[in-house]
Amino acid sequence: MAITDYLEDMNDPRLKPRLLRSLVRDRLPEESGPAPSPSELSSILASIKTHSLLSEHVPDPSDTKLIEAWRTAVDAWIERVLSLTSSKMVWVPPLYYSSCLEIPS
Repeated sequence: MAITDYLEDMNDPRLKPRLLRSLVRDRLPEESGPAPSPSELSSILASIKTHSLLSEHVPDPSDTKLIEAWRTAVDAWIERVLSLTSSKMVWVPPLYYSSCLEIPS
């Protein structure tokens, strides 16, 4: 059987958990890895928003395989984001901090 026998189109909900897992694995850094650039973070967030990867829409509530795929993909996303926010990784450039600290006259 070909993959087209299973998927309706590029907006098929069965592709979204796989895409979210791929973003987490390939584009979000590990806690010990180098900090991503602001443009890379922006690109990751734009992909998530564009494809609605965090909205768990399941057309058939009895499809337990798809529900479990969503659950594991979203859990992986949350775990990675929490580990990054609790790490000492610098996410915002120092120039941004200095401009935030300036007191307007």
